[in-house]
Amino acid sequence: MEDRPNILFILTDDLAYADIAMMPNLQRLLVATGTSFDHYYASYAACCPSRASLLRGQYAHNTGVKNNSGVNGGYAAALANKIENSTVATWLHDAGYRTGYIGKYLNGYPEGQSPTYIPPGWDQWYSAVAGTPYNEYNYTLNENGQLVEYGSGLSDYGTDVYIGKAESFIATAASSTQPFFLHLNLYPPHQPAIPSEQDKNLFPNAQVPRTPSFNEPDISDKPAWVRNLPLLNATKIASGDKLYADRLRTLQAVDRGIERLITTLEVRNVLANTYIVFSSDNGFHIGQHRLWPPTKVTAYEVDIHLPLIIRGPNVKPSAKVSALVGDIDIAPTLATLAGVTPPSFVDGRSFASLLGNTKLVWPRRSYLLHHWRVQPLNNPLTWIDHIMLALDPAPDFHGIRTDRYTYVYYPATAERELYDNVADPEQLTNLAATRPDLVAPLHWAFAKLLGCKAEKCRTVENQPIF
Repeated sequence: MEDRPNILFILTDDLAYADIAMMPNLQRLLVATGTSFDHYYASYAACCPSRASLLRGQYAHNTGVKNNSGVNGGYAAALANKIENSTVATWLHDAGYRTGYIGKYLNGYPEGQSPTYIPPGWDQWYSAVAGTPYNEYNYTLNENGQLVEYGSGLSDYGTDVYIGKAESFIATAASSTQPFFLHLNLYPPHQPAIPSEQDKNLFPNAQVPRTPSFNEPDISDKPAWVRNLPLLNATKIASGDKLYADRLRTLQAVDRGIERLITTLEVRNVLANTYIVFSSDNGFHIGQHRLWPPTKVTAYEVDIHLPLIIRGPNVKPSAKVSALVGDIDIAPTLATLAGVTPPSFVDGRSFASLLGNTKLVWPRRSYLLHHWRVQPLNNPLTWIDHIMLALDPAPDFHGIRTDRYTYVYYPATAERELYDNVADPEQLTNLAATRPDLVAPLHWAFAKLLGCKAEKCRTVENQPIF
């Protein structure tokens, strides 16, 4: 195999930052041997917009994927905006990489296409096109253009199936002269969070951490859509605790998979020349700030702050990086690691230089946050539309995350939120009404980022705010 490095990018679904503490193999084999990014954020805390940003290196206002479904959302929006024509897959494929995609793709795939459709840039393709893949059983995969059904047997458990296919991909690729890029997308711990048989009785006493923001007693300073939320009752709290425990249980299959994949890389003598990237598309809340039902999409830290861990050639072990980075940076970073120059349309920037020098001065001062509430296509609304609306409770907003502050503006009501994440990491005290000296420059900073494209985004992000 040539000298260019291999890349294994493992992406989970709805993984909260704190949950990785319950993954011992990840801690031992990635955190202890790699570099963790302590300020890595989703610019849009929802599956499809985030995944589009990961593939393209663009904010959602440039990918055109503005929700998981509905108007301007889901795979239909990705198709309409033709984002698949140029992604990190096509960049690396065109540069001579063997590419593989396994697991969850953009929400709604393959709507508008044949079930055997494979997006550009992928040499190997295994992704669900029918059934109930979120349940881990009874689903149909498009396997390189062939439809293969999986049932309800123990061997059909989705996470194990995807990891097995990843092992096979690595085994084949390792014997080739081509470097490889494998993007493995696992469903845990996304709802309904169904664990494998061997894990279903783990964590019998687990409960949502009772942090100060959980079932927050005083939300009088929050925007109206939060102020209207009642305190969680005992039934909701018990339901949240069960979901939390099930989420941890599903992550154990992911954790075993990490060990299996690293063992495969080692046995095939390619571990030393492989970058392993681990992250999630967005975070998740279960009752923090009284938010219910459990979901994501807000600008609160629990939804936007994500784990990002990377190990590989010349990456510092057991190191931490405090630089402000985000999902739009992943594609250009992977391109840089592969020796490829990303296209000029990319909004993000490569942070590959931080892997070898964790103390390098990083110029970004702000990172754009945004959300557009789902707009159902049906009139009248269907029961599925009502579920989607319940899982997308936040109104439209825009804002920014800096190294210290989170500032959010709701255009429909002109309400604002401002949190000092150093003094108030639980985001209990909204400073928007009492700190106009902070609101004015932060509002100006985010307003300049709205609608930015490519280099303009990076230029504005680098500008001092105060």
